[in-house]
Amino acid sequence: STREDLLSKLKLAKQALLWERAVTQRLRSQLDMAEAWSPPDSEEEVLTLKAQMASLLEENRKLKEEAEASSSDSSDGEETEALQAEVRDAQAELEVAQEKLKAGQEQQRAADEQVAAAKAEADALRKAMDTLETEKAAAAEAAQEEAKVIRGAVEELKKKLQELLKDGEERWTDKCEDCTAACAEGFTDRRSKAGSMSWTVAQAQNARLKLHRSWTQYIDESVKLWRTFATDFANKDAEMAKKVTEAKEAVQEAKKKYDTAKEDNDRQDAANIEDVEEISDGMEDEPTDKMATAEEIQANINTMLDNLEVLRARPAQEQSEHANKKQRTDPGDDGELPGQHGFGASALKPFGAPGK
Repeated sequence: STREDLLSKLKLAKQALLWERAVTQRLRSQLDMAEAWSPPDSEEEVLTLKAQMASLLEENRKLKEEAEASSSDSSDGEETEALQAEVRDAQAELEVAQEKLKAGQEQQRAADEQVAAAKAEADALRKAMDTLETEKAAAAEAAQEEAKVIRGAVEELKKKLQELLKDGEERWTDKCEDCTAACAEGFTDRRSKAGSMSWTVAQAQNARLKLHRSWTQYIDESVKLWRTFATDFANKDAEMAKKVTEAKEAVQEAKKKYDTAKEDNDRQDAANIEDVEEISDGMEDEPTDKMATAEEIQANINTMLDNLEVLRARPAQEQSEHANKKQRTDPGDDGELPGQHGFGASALKPFGAPGK
């Protein structure tokens, strides 16, 4: 009866070991699933499985000790050795499962570190992009301020030119009135009259030449000012374009590094990178509709310079045409003396006749 009881206990121990091994295999399968699908910041299921495996190890140890104690009183050595071998196999499987669990945890930590590094680099890139946007906004504000200054200078030049034109017209009207009064006094002495008219014409010519010189001076100043604006705009635009290009290259380089880290992490665990925010350079769509492009601004500045050059060349051309005129010999035409280069109707076209 003692032998039968011992065999019965050994069979029960064998069944218990087989059941524990099946449970161990199931737990190991669950552990693999937990490592594959659990999020990086959740380790509750893994800790539960580890506790269950530790409990199984303790039960297997107790069963092994009980089987060894029972085998010391039994003569059935082969069956006892078989049971002990099964116990050792179960323990070996548990140890392998523990090693896999440790390796999985190490891989998980490495993946978490890579994800954290990628996030830190993405944050740094976002800060750099914010800084670049701030610089671009400041440059746009500076360009607007310069445009305001340019518009103010143009308005000031227009006002001065209008004042000069008005002053010249008033002077010419006064001279014509003086000339009319002199003619009404009588023609007692033709030479005296001719001398008076010559003096009046000379005064009118001097006034007109002063007006032309003032006009030329203001046009020259305008040309110099607009050339300065054009050069300054071209330099600043080139500098900002260089900064934008460098920032884009830095973003593309960082994006390549991020994609490489993401691919490495996906090979270890495909689900651990799902919630990571994608990096975008943020510069695929240029805001072309908000303000004029650099080419349009430069073209407008060049057009203004060309117009100012034409205006500056016009007074010099008129003076050249006047110098090439033939000397009049008839003293009755336009009240001019023989040998004088007078300003006729064509020379006074910019102002028109008095009262018109």
